[in-house]
Amino acid sequence: MLLGRWYLTPGGASRRPPGRAVDMLESREKTAKATLVDAGAPAALVDAPSLGLTGSESVAEFGERLPSLLGLRRAAAIRMGLSTPDSPISHAVPKLGIVGPAADYTTTGGTHVTAGEFDVAVRMASMHAPHPVIGLTSMVAVAAAATVPGSTVRAHTATENGEIRIGTAAGVVSASLRTSGDGALTGVTLNRSARVIARADIFVPAAAREAREPAVAR
Repeated sequence: MLLGRWYLTPGGASRRPPGRAVDMLESREKTAKATLVDAGAPAALVDAPSLGLTGSESVAEFGERLPSLLGLRRAAAIRMGLSTPDSPISHAVPKLGIVGPAADYTTTGGTHVTAGEFDVAVRMASMHAPHPVIGLTSMVAVAAAATVPGSTVRAHTATENGEIRIGTAAGVVSASLRTSGDGALTGVTLNRSARVIARADIFVPAAAREAREPAVAR
């Protein structure tokens, strides 16, 4: 079963700085190009190949590389006006992710996914750790970036059919885009599979059960 969720006029304060599809971010460890977008949530979507990555890394592989990438989030926060150089470091804003071209990979559940089944590979960070899938607001940010010519997302996929399929570590999720006549994003519908995530059995001791049962008249 698929669950859909609409985000109307998803842009926040729009991309910052305005007018640029790509910014170069620098930290002590890395320099990489990224698209800074404020839609759903502020996000820095870094081009994976510019980091020597593919975007299709496993959770474990992305987790190993993530510590060296966190400085880019700090650089993005300052560039987007969300922080200043002397402000405390935020580990949540903006969202940080890497994006790359579609390529065959295996999900965390062991399912093989081919490059033809999705449009762009994305691995997002949740605070200091890899996100096991992708957050809803991060999906909106990726979808918004896909509509911007020259963005890190658009560099790896086109969205002429109004839909973008995102390859995550757990599988493929999709978003439908609604744009105005001038190409501006006006709405996003997110589609995610609903599935059982937990089952539980409750064992009641026999003595406790018998104590609750009413006495039967004989």
